[in-house]
Amino acid sequence: MNVGFIINSRVPQLAALRRGMPAWSLVTGWDDAASPMSFMRFRWIARELTRRQRGRFEIYKPLARYDAVMFVKSMGVDCLALAEHLRAGGSGVGFDANVDYYTDRPATAAGALGSMVAGQKADAIAMTRFADGVAASSRHLATICSEFSRRPAVWIPDNVSDELIPHPFTPWAPGRPLNLWWSGMAAKAADFLAIAPVLRKFGSRVKLQLVTQKQGFSERLPAGVRDAVLALLAEIPHEIHEFRSIGDLLQRYAQGGLIVSPRFLDTPYNLGHSEWKITLGMAAGLPALCSPVPSYEDVRERCVGDGIRVVQSNAGWEESIESVFSGQWEIAAAAEAARSVVRGHYATSVVADRVDRFLESLCHPA
Repeated sequence: MNVGFIINSRVPQLAALRRGMPAWSLVTGWDDAASPMSFMRFRWIARELTRRQRGRFEIYKPLARYDAVMFVKSMGVDCLALAEHLRAGGSGVGFDANVDYYTDRPATAAGALGSMVAGQKADAIAMTRFADGVAASSRHLATICSEFSRRPAVWIPDNVSDELIPHPFTPWAPGRPLNLWWSGMAAKAADFLAIAPVLRKFGSRVKLQLVTQKQGFSERLPAGVRDAVLALLAEIPHEIHEFRSIGDLLQRYAQGGLIVSPRFLDTPYNLGHSEWKITLGMAAGLPALCSPVPSYEDVRERCVGDGIRVVQSNAGWEESIESVFSGQWEIAAAAEAARSVVRGHYATSVVADRVDRFLESLCHPA
């Protein structure tokens, strides 16, 4: 099968190709550091399926003929028009959703972190209704997408390249501050306010390690919570690292500690998120400590051992961190359990099986 991918709503134009511009130069997200989501959602999978000789998988080119075209986080007037054109020409159309654009979001400080741009909800629903098949990056989101799709949406989790999982790591050792690793867009660091009392309690016994947009970090925080986040960081030992690439991120994670993901749960944006924020850290040997986001609960169900703790309250956060210092949460064994669940359920080679079946269904609809 021959499948083209359109990423981040960047539709290559035929006129640009005629001027000699390569198609991938028109797609934001081809480069790992520019858009890790598209790198993971397209390139690792494409490389694995190509290795299996399953066909041709590439960034969409207007002059090429495809059995199917996947719109990865791609919607809007141009995308829908192209999808209609492709179907008329005999190509299947797939839509890959990774954010809950379907549910209205509350106007709270937490909700502001995932506020929608005008028209996104309508655009997402239109693509979901039109597509021959819809893939969603979390089970929770797949259920929501299925309310609008022509057939039930398929849950295809985010993945971690198999080549990265054996990455050498150093488990945390007593006598040092406990690194609490986190990576994401700078604005989303506001979620640390959800566990502010916990962080203050442990003070200098922990160190926040934030891998994000270091340049202009403060200005990127939501205005309504900026002062509160900066005040919290002023009280807690922390370091802000510039995100450079997935490889560089895992090298940092290999220094040991925990991968953490506190979340406000009063916003559909957070509830619909995939598990990738924690599975990247788990792949590098970091046990996970996180809020009860549905996708994190899915990881816990699959994990054999103590590689992840999903806690319901600040009391659960305190107990878990204290158990590291007391030795009750045995970090070396937990690190192996964390890596094992990624190998078994979230590695590219495993997730590629799901993608393969999904793409095949687009190429040969029932």
